[in-house]
Amino acid sequence: MWSLTLQLGKHQQRSALRNWRRDLQLADAKVTEQNQTKVESASKYRILLSGIVLFNTYGERGSVDNADFPQLAIPRGLLSSAGSFGASVRQSQIGIQAFGPTIAGARTSADIQFDFAGGFPEAPNGASFGIMRLRTGTIRFDWTNTSLVGGQDSLFLAPLSPTSIATLGIPALAYSGNLWSWTPQVRVEHKFILSDSSSFAIQGGILDNLTGDPPPSLYERYPSWGEYSGQPAYATRLSWTQRAHEQDLTIGVAGYYSRQLWGFGRSVDGWAGYYGFQASAWQDV
Repeated sequence: MWSLTLQLGKHQQRSALRNWRRDLQLADAKVTEQNQTKVESASKYRILLSGIVLFNTYGERGSVDNADFPQLAIPRGLLSSAGSFGASVRQSQIGIQAFGPTIAGARTSADIQFDFAGGFPEAPNGASFGIMRLRTGTIRFDWTNTSLVGGQDSLFLAPLSPTSIATLGIPALAYSGNLWSWTPQVRVEHKFILSDSSSFAIQGGILDNLTGDPPPSLYERYPSWGEYSGQPAYATRLSWTQRAHEQDLTIGVAGYYSRQLWGFGRSVDGWAGYYGFQASAWQDV
C-alpha cells in the first residue's frame, strides 16, 4: 500500500509539472503577442492590414498584349523577337480593413484594396515602377440575414473567377468569356434560411454604367457612353446553397441590363445572363 501511494504521488507531481510548463508556454506566447507592433488607428475601432508581395518571372514565346500578366496572344510585329523574358513585382497588393460601430443593429465595416498595376511613369526603367491602382473599396452594413454594400467591388452577379498566383492584376481567363469588373455599385443582399442545411439568397443593386472605354483624359472625369444614358446599370442574382457532408453546394443565376447612348440619338441596350455553381470536393472521396 505504501509503495502504491508513493507511485501515485510521483505521477501526480509529474502531471502537475507538465501542466505548469504548458501554462508557462501559453503565458510566454501571450506576452510575445502583446509585444508585437500593432497597427493602430486614430479612433478606437479595430483595423487590419494585409497584403502580399508577389515577385514573378515570366518567359514567353510569340507576342502577347501584356508581358507580365498576358490575356491575349497577338500577331508578332515586324520588330518583335521570337519571345521575351522579364520579372515584375507590380502585382503585389495592400489591403486595409476597418471595423466600425453598430448602427441600427448593423455591424459596419470597410475594406480597400490596392495594387501597383496602374501603369508606368515616364522615367528610365519605368516598367519596374508600377503605379498604385485602386482595385476595390467597399462599406458594409451587415444585419443577421441582410447586408447593404456600397463602393467599388467585383460584380456580385458573377462572383466566381478563376484564381492563379501568376495573374493577380487581372483575373485569369478574363478575356475568355469570364464576366469580371471592379465597378462602383450599391447592392442589397438578403438570405432566407430554409432549413439547418440549406438557404436561398437574393441580391439586387445598381452599378455605374461603364462600357470598358479608356478615359479620354488623365485628370478630368468625362461620362462614358453608358453614363451618357442618364441611368445606372441594373443587376440581380438568385442563389441556393445546400450543405452536405460538411461541404457547400451553391447554384446561382443572374441577369444584367444597361442602356448606352452613343450620340446622334443612337441608343444600345446591353444584356447579360449568368449561371454558375460552386462545389467543394468531399473529404471522404
